[in-house]
Amino acid sequence: MASPTSFEPTVRPTSPRPGQRVAVALDDSPHSWRALEYTLDFLVDPKHDHLVLVTACQHAESWSDTFVSALMAENIAASFAPFAGGSTTALEDESRKKAVDQNLADQEQAKTMLRKAAALVRAHHHAGAHDPHIPFSIEIVQGGSAAEAIVGYVNDKAHAIGLLVLGTRGLGAFKRAIIGSVSDYCLHHVRCPPVIV
Repeated sequence: MASPTSFEPTVRPTSPRPGQRVAVALDDSPHSWRALEYTLDFLVDPKHDHLVLVTACQHAESWSDTFVSALMAENIAASFAPFAGGSTTALEDESRKKAVDQNLADQEQAKTMLRKAAALVRAHHHAGAHDPHIPFSIEIVQGGSAAEAIVGYVNDKAHAIGLLVLGTRGLGAFKRAIIGSVSDYCLHHVRCPPVIV
């Protein structure tokens, strides 16, 4: 009968874990705030990691969808103009103004939310950490949709995001009964590991 072989675990010197950039997508919902708190408590190491607070706003060029709809309406109306005796160029200007005003309002709301998030990060303290403050930056990404803007930012190698954290609202179609549509899209399109809280 052969004697069992003994197993000696190999002990290797520990080295500090490499830092990573952790992005938390915020939309001012209670679920995104919960995701940020979870990240601060469990996912970010203040000694090694860098936190990126990111939110999405529709950019000024995205008024083009509204503008295209207005143009189509204008073309339809223009074909009837000889009969109605009018022009619809005011519709084009009004659509553009509404979109730009909405964009400015969205950006102001995003800035306010990110200031609140920054204050939360600054107030968070890690037990046992020599420097309790987590290094962080804030980003307002712009795109046609929030999901595409966040995915574009995270997948851009220049930003070197190693982990994306999102909250979920649990709204939408049946297939999105557990997670929201933005979280669902990001889950399937980001190149880094996603964490959905």
